[in-house]
Amino acid sequence: MHSDRFDHFVWVLLAALLAAIVAVVSIGDRVGARVAGIVPADGSQVGPFTKIEVAFGQPMVAASLDGLLKLEPELPGATAWEMDTLRFTPQLPLVSGSSYQVRLLPGARSVAGRMVLRATSSSFTVRDSKVLYLSPANPPHEIFSMDVGADASAGVQLTRTNGAIYDYAVARDGGQVVYSAQNARTGVDLWLIARTGGTPRLLVGCEIDRCIAPEWAPDGRRIAYSRENAGVAPGAAPGAPRLWTVDAETGETAAFNQDMQVLGFDATWSPDGKRLMVYDGSELALRVYEVESGRQQVVQTQMGMVGSWSPDGTRMVITDLKLAQSQALVTLHLIDFERKDVSAAIGPEPESNDYSTPAWSPAGDWLLTAKRLPGSGPNKQLWLMRLDGSEGRALSSDNDYTYDGYRWDAWGTQAVMQRIALREAGALPEVVVWTMGSSAVRLLVADASMARWLP
Repeated sequence: MHSDRFDHFVWVLLAALLAAIVAVVSIGDRVGARVAGIVPADGSQVGPFTKIEVAFGQPMVAASLDGLLKLEPELPGATAWEMDTLRFTPQLPLVSGSSYQVRLLPGARSVAGRMVLRATSSSFTVRDSKVLYLSPANPPHEIFSMDVGADASAGVQLTRTNGAIYDYAVARDGGQVVYSAQNARTGVDLWLIARTGGTPRLLVGCEIDRCIAPEWAPDGRRIAYSRENAGVAPGAAPGAPRLWTVDAETGETAAFNQDMQVLGFDATWSPDGKRLMVYDGSELALRVYEVESGRQQVVQTQMGMVGSWSPDGTRMVITDLKLAQSQALVTLHLIDFERKDVSAAIGPEPESNDYSTPAWSPAGDWLLTAKRLPGSGPNKQLWLMRLDGSEGRALSSDNDYTYDGYRWDAWGTQAVMQRIALREAGALPEVVVWTMGSSAVRLLVADASMARWLP
């Protein structure tokens, strides 16, 4: 009797547990796989190089996501899967002032077999780029930000270091700025600050060494910089620069090349992040590293500076010195890294003119440079030309100024640079902007230098 009751109780309990399990499974099926979020967030303002990410709350079957990520308007680009995140990298910069919508349609399947049951979306707009610069032009100075169409008085101070800024670089997505600033021990540290300012974060504390010339990798994860060991005695000149890199998130840093005889200054990453170039003063040459393989290519130049990458990262225009009729002229040369070839970049008779370091346009169709014609004065005028020198036209004709430090915006429609008056005693650099289609530059800020775009 008691046994029958007990058996009945057990069967009832088992049935209840089975029903509960069925209910949980049923509810789980209705809940489906979880989408943790979309970046950019709904309603946000972003830069033109922003990547689109969809994060999931569980491991997913990558193949099940094919064709489910939709963008309006449609954009060409590349999709990649990393752990639990789907990333879309637009092929071209997003259009300033435009709005975009990202939608993930239902149907993706998790490794556990659950489906994404409902669509998830996010809408965002592309902000206008600002211009960063150092003010005053000579140290001690700080980093300032301003709208390109604003009056010079509208500049906003970004850093507050008591004039300790040495140099800086902007992340490709425009979210952060890395800057080097002198510390209390006469060394130079690396700091990170948000695009809007605020409290900076110490990235690399370099003690009595000098960590300078930072440059962001295109993916925003690593920063290359030059590290100069402190002099052998207080007040002595620092050691030769060597190439280091640092993880922008963790602060983990190390020498890029373990050979202490190899120098490296003025690092620059190729647009695709596959190559990293520095100037090696011990070799009077440019040293180009293939980031994944570590293979190197050395290109001789006496100019002591890197050049301008082609948009696809396979070529670079560099400068070199040539002696012509007892006069030193700066000439332009083209490095083709795929063919391992160096040739004259501008023709015909490229050595008859005196150039400055050029800037290759984002679309790859124009070079912006400064050029001094034979027999002209000491200043170099601003020129726009094709890679072979054709269709060249002067953008300035004022013999009082010379131009350098050109930086294109993301779309190749404007460029910022600095100029200085040669015939004016005590003249200070000025930041100016040129717009495609215009035949003149416009003054942005007087007594300022090192202009950069903040996308």
